[in-house]
Amino acid sequence: MNFATAIAGNLNLSLLGTRGQTFWLPEQASTAAGGVDLSFYIIYWIMVFFFVLLMGLTFLFVVKYHKGVHPKAEHTPHHNLPMELSWILIPLALVIVIFWYGFKGYMHLTTPPANAYQIRVEAQQWTWGFVYPNGGRSGGKMVDDDGNAVPEAYLHVPVDTDVVLIMESKDVLHSFYIPEFRVKQDVVPGRYTKVWFKATKEGTFHIFCTEYCGKDHSSMLSKIVVDSKENFEIYLEDLIDRSDKSPAENGEYYYNIFGCVQCHDTKDKVTITGPTFVDAFGGQVRCVGGELVDMDENYIRESILDPQARIHDGFQGVMPTFKGKISDEQINDIIAYLKTISSNVPEEVKDALRQVAEPGEAEAAGEAMKIDDGAVTDSAAAGDPAGEAAGGN
Repeated sequence: MNFATAIAGNLNLSLLGTRGQTFWLPEQASTAAGGVDLSFYIIYWIMVFFFVLLMGLTFLFVVKYHKGVHPKAEHTPHHNLPMELSWILIPLALVIVIFWYGFKGYMHLTTPPANAYQIRVEAQQWTWGFVYPNGGRSGGKMVDDDGNAVPEAYLHVPVDTDVVLIMESKDVLHSFYIPEFRVKQDVVPGRYTKVWFKATKEGTFHIFCTEYCGKDHSSMLSKIVVDSKENFEIYLEDLIDRSDKSPAENGEYYYNIFGCVQCHDTKDKVTITGPTFVDAFGGQVRCVGGELVDMDENYIRESILDPQARIHDGFQGVMPTFKGKISDEQINDIIAYLKTISSNVPEEVKDALRQVAEPGEAEAAGEAMKIDDGAVTDSAAAGDPAGEAAGGN
């Protein structure tokens, strides 16, 4: 595609309001995209017009008033009322037109409909998390350690539906951007910001963070999947019904969507922002101040809900609290997952945590977790793997 073809194509698309991808902009996939593109092309063609006009006049004057043609400089007029009015009034009129279209689009993007479907967005270094009205969660890394896509990490929305995103940051300033929807909004710590859209076509589109937020800013990526309304309802049901998954599988899932994976390694015993969890459970942790504590269920739970209570020595206390954002069941599943990646936990216990509970076994597992005077019940004490796993041995 040469430059002339690109200009002609852009002019045609901007005037006709088509939704295809242009040389400068991606395809339009929301109701807001047309208005944003119109504002862009108004400014674009004004710039093209004046660029051609000014460069053309500059070239003309260079040729016409070259020293070889006019060796003696002519007298320059000091006052020309029509010209002065033209370079004041014409730019003023153009700026008013640009402002009107821009302000109209801004008010549209910042005023969500009252009955819009609400999804909560949680931003943190360096991942996006999404919370749906039914309590379901998605988010986390888009690619696993083997390079395979992780579809449950994506944001899902229904097509042809007003959707408002209520966004918050757990740490630093981020910025949420979907190019095909033409929506972008800063996500500010300590306050809520909102952005809304109405997707007009089904498909998968990219989500970017467009505010530098730290060393892994470039990896703070996600995707948004626009589903049919029927498929969206099915997705929501599957999101909260994880009964067909083992405690370890659920724990790995929650470990991912809550963003733990961004700071804590679970594969290679490497240090990222926080300490690795490989072979960590069942060991000991030296905290700031010299205190030596057991890496057990209580320490993990405390670190999730009150991360500043006992900070791992050698690391900064930058982890946000998840109090009020994570349930006890989700914490238990994360603990189960951390047990399966530790050599300090017996293999039979790991195998039990990797098993999917059959109907009726959930109640038995619940009985096995009962504590009597600080001791695990007989099922765990007798060496039963399921009882040991539930009791935290």
